[in-house]
Amino acid sequence: MTLEVADETLEKEVDVIGLGCSKESFTEHLEVTKLIDELKISVQQQNDPADIRLVEKNWQKFSFILDQYQEQPHLIDSHLDGLLTRIVSIVRDEGLHYEVKHVAFRCLYHISKVRGYKVVARHLPHEVADLEPLLNYLENQDPVLQLKWETHYGLLLWLSIVVKIPFHLQRFDTNTSEPIMERILNACKKYVAEATKAQDMAFYVSAIYLTRPDVKEAFLPGYIQWAHEVLLKENAQFKKGVISTLSGVFKHGQREQMMDYAHTVLRTILTVKFHPSELLIVKKPLVKLIQRIGLTFLKPRIATWRYQRGSRSLAANLLQSQPAGNKVLTPVNDEDDDDYDVPEEIEEVLDEILQALRDKNREVQYSAAKGIGRLTSRLSKNFADQVVESIMEFFSLRESDMAWHGGCLALAELARRGLLLPQRLSSVLPYVEQAMLYDELRGNFSVGSAVRDAACYLCWALARSYDPSLLQPFVHQLAKALVITTVFDREVNCRRAAASAFQEHVGRQGTFPHGIDILTTCDYFAVGLRKNAYLQLSLFVAQFEEYRPHLIQHLVERKIVHWDTIIRQLTSQALHQMTFLDSENMKIILLTKILPRCTNPELYLRHGSILASGKIINALCQVAKDRQRPLTDEFDQLLMEAIINTCNDILNERFWRSFGGDQMRIAVCHFVQDLSSGGFPLPDSIVNHWLKALRECLASSDSNVQQSAVSAVTALIGEYFQHQSVEKLTALLNHFLPEVTSNNQQARVGNALAVGSMPRFLLTVSLPQVVKQLCVCARITDKTLQWAESRRNALTALSLVCSTVGIAPSNLDGVDQEMFADIFRTLIDSLDDYTVDSRGDIGAIVRESAMSSIQVVLVLANTSLPQLLSPDMVRSVLHALTKQSTEQIRRTRLLATDVFSTLIYCSDPAIPHVEQLDELRSIIPPPPLDISTEKECFDLWLKVMQLNSYRKAVIAGLISSIGSLTESLVKSSSTPFLSYLRQLVAENKLDELNLITRDILDVFKENLNNARLMPYLFNFLDHLLSSGCLDVVFKSISLSLLTLIRTEMTSGSKPLKLLISSVDLYCHLLRGDQVTFDKSIIHLLNLLVNRFPRVRKITATKLYETLLTLTDISSTLANHQDEILSILSDTDWDEDVEVLKPVKNQLRLLFIPSSSP
Repeated sequence: MTLEVADETLEKEVDVIGLGCSKESFTEHLEVTKLIDELKISVQQQNDPADIRLVEKNWQKFSFILDQYQEQPHLIDSHLDGLLTRIVSIVRDEGLHYEVKHVAFRCLYHISKVRGYKVVARHLPHEVADLEPLLNYLENQDPVLQLKWETHYGLLLWLSIVVKIPFHLQRFDTNTSEPIMERILNACKKYVAEATKAQDMAFYVSAIYLTRPDVKEAFLPGYIQWAHEVLLKENAQFKKGVISTLSGVFKHGQREQMMDYAHTVLRTILTVKFHPSELLIVKKPLVKLIQRIGLTFLKPRIATWRYQRGSRSLAANLLQSQPAGNKVLTPVNDEDDDDYDVPEEIEEVLDEILQALRDKNREVQYSAAKGIGRLTSRLSKNFADQVVESIMEFFSLRESDMAWHGGCLALAELARRGLLLPQRLSSVLPYVEQAMLYDELRGNFSVGSAVRDAACYLCWALARSYDPSLLQPFVHQLAKALVITTVFDREVNCRRAAASAFQEHVGRQGTFPHGIDILTTCDYFAVGLRKNAYLQLSLFVAQFEEYRPHLIQHLVERKIVHWDTIIRQLTSQALHQMTFLDSENMKIILLTKILPRCTNPELYLRHGSILASGKIINALCQVAKDRQRPLTDEFDQLLMEAIINTCNDILNERFWRSFGGDQMRIAVCHFVQDLSSGGFPLPDSIVNHWLKALRECLASSDSNVQQSAVSAVTALIGEYFQHQSVEKLTALLNHFLPEVTSNNQQARVGNALAVGSMPRFLLTVSLPQVVKQLCVCARITDKTLQWAESRRNALTALSLVCSTVGIAPSNLDGVDQEMFADIFRTLIDSLDDYTVDSRGDIGAIVRESAMSSIQVVLVLANTSLPQLLSPDMVRSVLHALTKQSTEQIRRTRLLATDVFSTLIYCSDPAIPHVEQLDELRSIIPPPPLDISTEKECFDLWLKVMQLNSYRKAVIAGLISSIGSLTESLVKSSSTPFLSYLRQLVAENKLDELNLITRDILDVFKENLNNARLMPYLFNFLDHLLSSGCLDVVFKSISLSLLTLIRTEMTSGSKPLKLLISSVDLYCHLLRGDQVTFDKSIIHLLNLLVNRFPRVRKITATKLYETLLTLTDISSTLANHQDEILSILSDTDWDEDVEVLKPVKNQLRLLFIPSSSP
């Protein structure tokens, strides 16, 4: 039975965030008990749909409640007996349906998932009387029915405690059946073969059962032989179950008795050749089995040679008279360590487990690491030292990242168990430091994050295992590595792991420099954001002398050349900030390490070095300004020459024309911007060459390159051309202006934005020409129809120009009245840009740019020269924004609404000539608006529609929303609109309804032959007329509506979709007056002989359906209605048009008897 969420209330309840660790007791135990008791009633009557719904609801509540205790499962312990008793009573009740018991077993599994199957099993009944019925129930199940796996799991879980009864099982045999010992074993074998969760419980039960004294002698040898056959023949899941069972047998069995089988099983495991695809499934239980076989060969002992920091007991530690760090565990036995014989098989076992440390599966690696720890604890000191030596061989450049990861895990396990002796720390820690920086590039991605994470775990284990005096020589090494990983690692899990290890060292060792200060700032949450770690936390740590040189060195040597572009960018920004802390040292690093790499052939190194050089030079320039020193004093002659030579080398090499050109263009643009904004003195020849290179970048096809080039050009001109003559400035401006209207789209895009970003002293040289060129670029022509990006940037540039030079009377250098009129006209015209290409409505970006620019320009004009704003100008802006606020695209709607709100709430002074301002402010809240759903937006503007000044604009926007193809948008926009119309009809406000219909007809008339809007308008009218909201006024507008539709449909050829949409409208018009009816019928009859068969068939179908529903028809039509319907349904409209023309003429005579064909 499939249980699904079937109640909305329940769904809301399930979405509630769990309370986690805030629980103090199992407060819902009464509710859970009630839910279990209701199983009998709700499932037995499951033929009733309402009761099925109740079962699903109860199950979801049950699972939701228990899931809240995943982190505190012990809280349900005191109630386990009561819950399990109720579940077992349901299972034992023979009168209940099987489905009832299955749901009960689902509850049992969920409880075991939360609390753990071992704990739950101890609370299940384990009487002798339960064995036979439980076994019968289990034997009657079909393991193949995987949907019932919870039942199988629950029965096996119950059996795991029942088979522990302290009586010989032969005592329960009967003469009428198979021996009960064989029955149990055969039942377990069935489920060991199945690939469900029940398999896990099956091999657990099998292991417990096979290690019973009475079963082991009789069945274990045969089971091992059967397992050998399975491993040779069966599928991977079956093999996994058998191997897991054997692993459990060696875990639960007594060592002396398992010694007889250890060699045989080991030989079997080592000789069976598993397919690579099978190893993915069986490798983890296989490693567990091998290590447990190895433990069987070795006597249980505590290594007398292991290092132990202190007792696990706090009281024992307090009573010690000698320091914990010098404490060595007292020998447990008198056995001489050197005389301890190690079986030969141990070498094979260790070899297999060491190989498993290289496995690609992390779970296999961790299992192997724990196996290494367990085995090493039973070895002699010399043998254990060889194991450590073998593990250290994993840390080689020839080894894969998997070997490094497995090696870190193994060393961590050895350290936790005291098996990594202190004298080995000096040879291990250099590898730990290398592992914390491990990062290997493979194609377009990197491996090594798991290695770094495991290295942090190893550091954490060292902090917990060793006395501070032993780690004191390595404090500097460990602190440096952990801090670097904490603030500079690319992966968040590695940064957090390093922060945790650092915290452990500070808390347990107490020897890390400034440990408390650092760990309180660089905590688990603070290092979560990579940008924060690089730019904030690293700067905090760098203020400490002990860490600063290592942080800078790591950035210069490791992160500048990192494969991730974002890391290289963050590195340059971090170096920029650290320059303020140690400018003298940074000069040396810049001169000796970073500048020479700026022309390196390797892309990553070259890119990162150019970025870092620009940021460091910029910071050094700021340091000089802060110290009020000339730049020539801050930069010595050698460094100045090196920087200038690097600029020349970058220009001469022209790396942006080779591999990785776009990245290099961006880096060079940032380099130029940093030098320019810092005011670094550059020769005129270099400045001119940089300007030429940046002009090339402005025409790049990559928008990121263009944006970077715009910023760089602005900074370069602002710094190095400010004091040039007017002639030179005019010549400079003339380099950019022709490109704004060039025939190259990308040149337009970049140069338009660059011109708008120019400094005031350059724009005022030829401001009218600048405005004219930008206005030309923003206008649509046949050639530039698809160049929406250039128009967007031109509009943005116009607003930037107005912001830079200001709006002032004609005698000043600002935008005068004539230029303002051109700018305003361009912005208003751009709000009608609905260009469409393969990407969709690309005109939206133009309209959005126009709206943002209108806001800037109007506010500037209102502040400096309010008389420029005429009533018509303000009205056109607000109407255009209103229309955009109710159109299709959500992003555009929200922007338009925000701009509209900003304008009507503008103060000091307020925007003049705003019609019905008080009413608008009572409806629209001040910015910033919080409109998260489409419904909220349309509900807001439907209130605005009730204002006479804005009604038509709202309707114009609603037409495209209600007439769109997006179901959710249609619903959100049409529901409030139609509700408002129904309200008018109910309140008999026909005058307002007539005003709305008049505005709809006006919008239709104004947009005749508008190919973009007509499909939306036809769909809008279909929705409107189908709703019946206009029935009371429909006859009065039907003829006017028909005239508009006929005008639209008869002016040139129309697309097929529009023809089909017109059929619906003509059918709606049949409900109008008699004149409208006659004219609409003529158009419909003409569509019956249209050249498209699809149009003919749809017209016949729609006309047939309409005639069936018409109530107000003439007596003449009523007499011929059956004949008309018969003709429409019986005619094959796929026939040739010439064949159908007589049919059309016959229908015309029937509809309009007075007419002639």
